[in-house]
Amino acid sequence: PNDGVVYFYDNNGTPYYDSLLMQRALPQNCNEILANALTINNIETASINQIITNPEFALAGFARNGHSLGMLDLNNNAFSSSYNEDPPFVMNDPMALMLGHSNEGIANFPYSRISLGGGGQNYTLCVPPTQVPGMDVYPNDYTVYFYDKYGAPYYDSLLLNKAICPPVKPVDEVPQEALPE
Repeated sequence: PNDGVVYFYDNNGTPYYDSLLMQRALPQNCNEILANALTINNIETASINQIITNPEFALAGFARNGHSLGMLDLNNNAFSSSYNEDPPFVMNDPMALMLGHSNEGIANFPYSRISLGGGGQNYTLCVPPTQVPGMDVYPNDYTVYFYDKYGAPYYDSLLLNKAICPPVKPVDEVPQEALPE
């Protein structure tokens, strides 16, 4: 799913395949491509619908525009917006979710939904079943998804390579009791 393509961006955020900005990645302008990107700038609350018990130290980090928006401990549903470690990528991107754990080897994270609140709005993110690499492959010890405003995950920051996940509606439109346990 992640093809490892590197994009270069001009001052307007339009993607190119080359550093000289000669070969456009897409014929569209960036604002058209990212019109449906999740652009939350402040997360006040976050929770997962099912606690992850294995691995013992599982985390979800949130970032946008190269800055951390907080971290959710997936083992106990504790959220901290004061997590100050910025992600290893800096770009004008949709909100990113980074999954990681402290064990060695691959950990299988189950399908889940993460609820976010901030700026008077609520969002539900679909997290597909994911194989997350461990600390033994640092600095590649995490899996990243980028999100559109509907809570759908993508493997790339251009929101072109969609991850398989059931459709998600904003929390305001879905009663909490209707979400899977």
